[in-house]
Amino acid sequence: MALVNVINCCLDSIREISEELKDAVVYVDAGCTESFKFLGAFAVLLEMGALAVCSLESMSTLDSAIGWNQKSDVQTKVVFFTCRLLSDSHRYILRRLSTHKRVIQCTIYTSISEVGQSAYPDSPLGPDAYHEYQSLLVQDYEELMKKNDPNATATHTHKKGNLISEDEEGWLQLTPRAEDDTPKSPSFSIGHVGQKLIAYVHHFPLILCPVSPKFFVLPSEGSISEAYLSADQENAISSGLPPLSTGTFHDGEDVPPGVALTAQFLYNLTTKMELKLEIFSLGDTSRTIGKLMTDMSSLYDVGRRKRAAGLLLIDRTVDLLTPCCHGDSLVDRIFSSVTRRTRTVAKGSQTQPNLPRAPLDVQIPLADVLREVPPKTNVQLFEAFLRGWNSYDSATQINTFVSLGDDFSESELLNGSLVATESFNGTPYLESILDRKTKDGTILIKKLLQETLRKEKISMNPKTDLQLMIRALAKSQSCFMRNKGIIQLAAATSYAMSEKYRAKWDSFISAEKILNLLTRILSKYDVPGLEYHSSTVGRLFKSGFGRFGLGQAKPSLSDQNVILVFVVGGMNGIEVLEAQEALSESGRADVEVVLGGTTFLTPADMLDLLLGDSSYI
Repeated sequence: MALVNVINCCLDSIREISEELKDAVVYVDAGCTESFKFLGAFAVLLEMGALAVCSLESMSTLDSAIGWNQKSDVQTKVVFFTCRLLSDSHRYILRRLSTHKRVIQCTIYTSISEVGQSAYPDSPLGPDAYHEYQSLLVQDYEELMKKNDPNATATHTHKKGNLISEDEEGWLQLTPRAEDDTPKSPSFSIGHVGQKLIAYVHHFPLILCPVSPKFFVLPSEGSISEAYLSADQENAISSGLPPLSTGTFHDGEDVPPGVALTAQFLYNLTTKMELKLEIFSLGDTSRTIGKLMTDMSSLYDVGRRKRAAGLLLIDRTVDLLTPCCHGDSLVDRIFSSVTRRTRTVAKGSQTQPNLPRAPLDVQIPLADVLREVPPKTNVQLFEAFLRGWNSYDSATQINTFVSLGDDFSESELLNGSLVATESFNGTPYLESILDRKTKDGTILIKKLLQETLRKEKISMNPKTDLQLMIRALAKSQSCFMRNKGIIQLAAATSYAMSEKYRAKWDSFISAEKILNLLTRILSKYDVPGLEYHSSTVGRLFKSGFGRFGLGQAKPSLSDQNVILVFVVGGMNGIEVLEAQEALSESGRADVEVVLGGTTFLTPADMLDLLLGDSSYI
């Protein structure tokens, strides 16, 4: 039987929409950008025929190069990927549409379901959210085009090429309009006679950040991870964490938005992965999510051929100590020491307060490890990042470059990423050290560097330290570009293991860990407080078939061959390591464990949740 692989599942979903991507200009918001970096999805988008991939929120002077080689009479097809509410993405979508002269089709893929869009507190969209938004978008676009007709172009054009200033947001707020009588099709498409724009909205649930095929977290700049998990009440300690468990759970309208969105995400994720779930929960918030997911299941799910799996939902508040501690995990050390990317969007939901999560994309200071490389080479290393190409004629290359010295300092350029969009090699390297302790992970990285040096025919003493190896690989632009995945991970490791950060990390003491309970489950011991949520089949037996003597035994989580563990509130690298150790020590070779969490937590992130701006303490 095929193994569960979150990365492949997500990439396959992108390939399924190849017809929409062909010859389209693709815009991705900050959360999707983060997700696609971890997935290595940008290569797939181009493979599917996308003309270009651009940022939804941030305009670039290079965006104007998209149509350089297009014929003037070609009508533009635009695709948007967003992991935010449609009402929050609306102003950016309109701005990007306004930069193109002839848009004939606009397709929007959102990770928030139609139910999630309409049920979100104070949402301007109703139960038929997708169709309503399509109507509003077309209307607003037509109004914008009339406002910026050819006679008024000179008045509204700004130096970056967009027709409307980034600060003009009055018309960009999504507001409900009069009821629309346009008949709806099964694909939720809309087209009005006389209008050139046709808009589509589709649900695309598989927008997540997989650090490995079996461990993922949600994008930091998405509506699900940013939504509150608890309100300011007696047992709550932070808006970004579940409240302390008291044996009660939310019901009805008092469910926090983050809880409802998490339930919808997990249901749609596991449905897309064709998993038939037996759901178990530990903690009040997890119990609420389990109940919501159970209520979402229907008779339609009963007859479908799916792979059986167990879903274990755990409240982060079951164990607050572990993510505050500094365990023996190289991945945790790296994410705690290197600088995180600055958030792209200053605010999230227009209607509800949001919780800013730390971006998963880190900025590796390459300037330190490359300081002995000639300065001219340093700048040349980044030339290839700015190259463009003609999708209609792959032999035609655009060799025009932006002058780097005019707009950027060398220190700004010399930052790397663990998952670089240019190389697509970050994720496999990161995966290789995810389940290793600090010493073993460092040794592995040094071994990978040595193998890379041998492949490049560069001779070095095997005992040479990491920085010297990195500099040897970076002396040539072509060598740097071929190997920047391992170079950047090695540079991050060298930075994290420097005396400044190593001494601080080693001074802390580890503590009891949350996923020791996984050991109990795999050993088939009872776990106090673990609640089972009846499946659709179970509810059928309870509701009627039981009277005919047809009973169903309560399933055990340990009997499942696939166990998906999701920690509501987030998890860290040491917990992933311990989960793998628990699985290995159990001797259960027939069991697959897939881990997930709201976000990736470092000790600093956890302390900020407990004592920072989002704290209720």
